[in-house]
Amino acid sequence: RATMTVLASSNRPNSPPRLLRTPAVQALHQDGQHEEALRCINSILAEAQATSGRHSLEAANAAGAAARLCNELALASMQRGTPAFSLDASYAYLQHAMHMPLTNRSLQAVTLNNLSIYYVRTGHPHRALRCLHRVLRQGPLGATEDSVQAHAALNLTSVLADLGRHEEALEMAQHAVRLLEQNSNGSPDPSLMCAAYHNLAVQQERFGSTRGYVLSYRHALLQAKRSEAARSSQMYSFIQDAYTQAKQRVERADAVGRNACSRSNSDWSRRTPQSSLSRRPPQLDSMQRPASV
Repeated sequence: RATMTVLASSNRPNSPPRLLRTPAVQALHQDGQHEEALRCINSILAEAQATSGRHSLEAANAAGAAARLCNELALASMQRGTPAFSLDASYAYLQHAMHMPLTNRSLQAVTLNNLSIYYVRTGHPHRALRCLHRVLRQGPLGATEDSVQAHAALNLTSVLADLGRHEEALEMAQHAVRLLEQNSNGSPDPSLMCAAYHNLAVQQERFGSTRGYVLSYRHALLQAKRSEAARSSQMYSFIQDAYTQAKQRVERADAVGRNACSRSNSDWSRRTPQSSLSRRPPQLDSMQRPASV
């Protein structure tokens, strides 16, 4: 299975509105009171609109902050084993973010990407596919936001692979690598590059690209070494094991090939009469020899 990457939020303003600093919302979420948390978000947003005007810059910033917070709470609600775990609540937060007024394309793309993760986890890969295609159809989102599309391409690779559409998954994995290289100004996020190369290796191996997938696993490991987040999590050991196992598979395949070739040569030698092995080709007389050039 290819790596699935999640994205919580993006496009944070330099001075976040009060909404992001409201401990009441976080406390309600952690206690599993998701409906109350949404009501609290709506109340603070309504207060901002009433104070500054419904279409003011301050109201737009507050709406953006509310959408980001809803995305963060949605992803936190998908974490099994926590008191706040609730897939229904996750969907409610994401739907709230999708219908938030005055949000920009980048935040909509973030929400669609996270909604695709919800659909994958609830067994609806085709709905996830539609969400991710919507993100990619939006086109460039700006120099600081194109990583949203890279996340979508990474997740789309995984969804396509799960659906058995491996040729499309391979193309999307290659597209994700290109997106990260093109939009990084020479310094792509190593954790994202690690996931992208791992996805690429998985699909290359599926199509029998022996040397290609080992090289992609190696690139993934090099990127993992550069990523502090990967080194401090299980990702580094996971990628290292994947690379080691890929090399071992290639070595075993090479050994099998050498043994098969050796047996074939041995069988040929046993089947061929000794006299024919020592027999020289007939010599051409002077009239039969080809002319010198």
